[in-house]
Amino acid sequence: MNRNIRSLQRPAAFMTALALVAGSMVPMLSIKTVSADQIQTRSIQMSNATPSATATYKVQFDAATTGVIQAITVDFCQESPLMEDTSCTLPAGMSISGATLTGVTGLDTANGSWAVQYLNTNRTADVYNSGAITATNAGTVVSFDLVGVVNPSAAGTFYARILTYATGAAGAAHTIGSTAGSVDYGGIALSTTTAVQITAKVQEQLVFCVSGAAVTDNCAVSVTAPNVNLGNLSGGNYILDTTANFSGSVFTRLSTNALEGAVVRVKTTSSATCAGLSSTNGTDCTELAAVGGTPTVLDGDGVSGFGMCVVPGANSTVLGSYAGATSCAANNATTGWVMTDTAATSTYGDDLFDTGGDPVNLEDNQINYGVSRTLVTPAGLYRTTQSMIATSTF
Repeated sequence: MNRNIRSLQRPAAFMTALALVAGSMVPMLSIKTVSADQIQTRSIQMSNATPSATATYKVQFDAATTGVIQAITVDFCQESPLMEDTSCTLPAGMSISGATLTGVTGLDTANGSWAVQYLNTNRTADVYNSGAITATNAGTVVSFDLVGVVNPSAAGTFYARILTYATGAAGAAHTIGSTAGSVDYGGIALSTTTAVQITAKVQEQLVFCVSGAAVTDNCAVSVTAPNVNLGNLSGGNYILDTTANFSGSVFTRLSTNALEGAVVRVKTTSSATCAGLSSTNGTDCTELAAVGGTPTVLDGDGVSGFGMCVVPGANSTVLGSYAGATSCAANNATTGWVMTDTAATSTYGDDLFDTGGDPVNLEDNQINYGVSRTLVTPAGLYRTTQSMIATSTF
């Protein structure tokens, strides 16, 4: 009797368990799961991360789902990038409401037009085009620029939440903390940083030298004493005769970073009254006098006098009366000599050449001196001393 009862209980228990399993399958089979995909490879690139700076924000992501996109919303929040987080305070000092939309790519730009509006008390940028009808394929890179966003006023992290919508109306109805009606979504962290201030000081520079030979470096070891001996070398002395003009040269090299370049002046320092050659220590220069401001021939044919001319460098401009001495030739000019007593002996000297109002580097000029005498020029040792003065305007 007991055996039969046990055998009947086992099939009943099995049927009961089967019924329970079958019953539990009904609600499982009837569930329909609807969920959005997370946007992949997403970023917001800022053109300037300095607090309070006005910047362009490039929003970019790979579409996760194939379909028409008519709206994209971007929430900017201080609290978190989480879609379900209803807390969303616009970071202090940040403003997006004045930003304009440009550079839309990866979306349907052939139909309708893309625009931007601001929702949720200007915490949300709603980029929309209700006329879009062409699907965006999954994996397509979507991007657009918000131009004119004002960054948060403090350095630190803040967040953005991006959601896509199949219809413009669904995007316009977006509320913070909800993904209702969206197709895909994703969060982003951003950061403002204190501006890096890099300082490099460049001092005002003027390097100028006068040499007896052409300068080949930055006015260092190649400079020689600028001593000019005029005449024919005879028995260890330079002697003037009446047959020709005698000339010699000095060479200048100039470098300056002055915005308006530099000017070079010549100043006679051996006499307060005359700029010619003197045998009386500058008291009188009558015998080999400065030729004046008009370019003068000194060819030794009954003409006596002393003058200068300039062979300008590529970036130099000859100034004043010296500019008229266009026939100045290297080392042996027979015409175009100039020298004015009053200008050369004035307080600051006579303008000789400048750099054309620009900075220059290793600018070379050649200054030629010429002299000739007559048969009645008294014997003696004739000299003058000059100072070449370079002045930069910074």
